[in-house]
Amino acid sequence: MNYYYILLGVALAILIILYRKELILRKQFEKENINFKKHESHMILAPFTEAYQYNAEDARFIGDPIHIIQFDNDKIVLGVFLEESGHLTSRQESIKKLIKDGYVSFEIWELKHL
Repeated sequence: MNYYYILLGVALAILIILYRKELILRKQFEKENINFKKHESHMILAPFTEAYQYNAEDARFIGDPIHIIQFDNDKIVLGVFLEESGHLTSRQESIKKLIKDGYVSFEIWELKHL
């Protein structure tokens, strides 16, 4: 009979530990999700700041790793927004090099039967 209560106690302790871990993970996820949404909203609004040198109405937010595409009168600009101490990611550096080296193209894909 005592083993039954010990086993029940151990099972209950395990459930409590798992529940607390889930709560911690859930809080971390919510915090990261909020930070991501805040970061993304800053990126969407960035073309409307004084620092942006193009017409914001002609800009389109893409996401990641390239934040924005700007359709100017005589050129198309792909760009990223960095905070003051920010750095390009390795993926962004690779894209920057591909553009610099001329590996950018325009393609059309015909969609049949969506």
